[in-house]
Amino acid sequence: MNKNILFPVLISVAQIISFGYLYYINKHGNSHIPIALIESTILSLFNILLLIGIYFFVYKPQQVLDLWIIPVCLSILLIIIVVIVYSKMFINKYN
Repeated sequence: MNKNILFPVLISVAQIISFGYLYYINKHGNSHIPIALIESTILSLFNILLLIGIYFFVYKPQQVLDLWIIPVCLSILLIIIVVIVYSKMFINKYN
């Protein structure tokens, strides 16, 4: 299989599995807020590294990289969710 197809698919599947894991832990597991927040923070840090790696090693403006849009969007989505959660925690702390 072509590595231009294989890598984004594998990264997307790993991200979807990690989203499912976080959802399952929050709904059915022992979901202590700090533990779930630490796990999502670690996942978002890995996604930031993923975005930086994609930008420097994969992104080429002259080529259309349609399949790389999926892991990039999933990474950005998780980072935005973590920022919103931290903002809510900060606002609720001072209310």
